Amino acid sequence: MAPRTSSPRSKSRAAEIVRYIDFALQWANYGEGEEYILPEFGIQPRTYYLRLLRLLQTGHAPHLESTDRAQLVDLCKTKLGNSNTPPP
Repeated sequence: MAPRTSSPRSKSRAAEIVRYIDFALQWANYGEGEEYILPEFGIQPRTYYLRLLRLLQTGHAPHLESTDRAQLVDLCKTKLGNSNTPPP
């Protein structure tokens, strides 16, 4: 039996998750970067922070240090203004 490999879709999804997290880590200490979200991801900042928060809370970033995860969760909640904001 041949070894199981990841599908192109799962690789694409993993790359997108890394891209979301790397972008957030790059700007987290500055509290800015919203003007780059639309050109970089093609979505509004609110949608970006909702998606990032969902990724962080559902364990889709196991490589992330717990302190970085907590920092990004706090950033998302601050940007969204409320921890119980539903997805758009």
